[in-house]
Amino acid sequence: MINVNANKQDYEPASKSFELNREEVRNVTLILKKKEESENYVSQELNEKGYVNLYGILFDTGKDIPKKVSEPVLKELAKYIKNNPEVKMEIIGHTDSDGEEAYNQDLSRRRAAGVKRWLAENEVGVTNLETDGKGESNPVASNATDAGKALNRRVEVKVIQ
Repeated sequence: MINVNANKQDYEPASKSFELNREEVRNVTLILKKKEESENYVSQELNEKGYVNLYGILFDTGKDIPKKVSEPVLKELAKYIKNNPEVKMEIIGHTDSDGEEAYNQDLSRRRAAGVKRWLAENEVGVTNLETDGKGESNPVASNATDAGKALNRRVEVKVIQ
C-alpha cells in the first residue's frame, strides 16, 4: 500500500492511497483546497502578513459585481476596515490567463473597484482604500489546469500604511 500526502500552509491537507506493483509507475495529482476564510481569517492574515488573498469573493464571468455568495468574506473585510479606520489598504484584482491580456487587465481593475463599491454601499468608509488590477500578470499557480486558474482568480487586499 502506497500513501501520498500533501500539506501546505493555508491549505487543507490531501492524501491518496493505492496499491502499486513493483515495476509499476503511477502519476499522482493531489489538489489542495484553500482553507475557508473563517470569521477571523481576514484580520489574522492582514495583521500577520500585511496582505490577504481572498478566494471567497466570486464574480460571474466577465462581470465586476461580487456574487451574493461572496458576502460572508466581504462582511469580514468590512469588519476589519471598520475596526481599523486609520489603516490604508489597496484592493487588487487578479485574473487567470483565459482571454486577452488587455481585457483581463481591465477586468481585474473593475473587479477591485467593484469590491470597493460594495464596501461603500454597505456603509464602510472607503477613503483609505485604493484599487488596482494586475490582470493575469501575478499568478500564484499554473494556468495550465482548472484548479490553478481558480487560484489565480482572486482579490488581494494589502496594507499599504
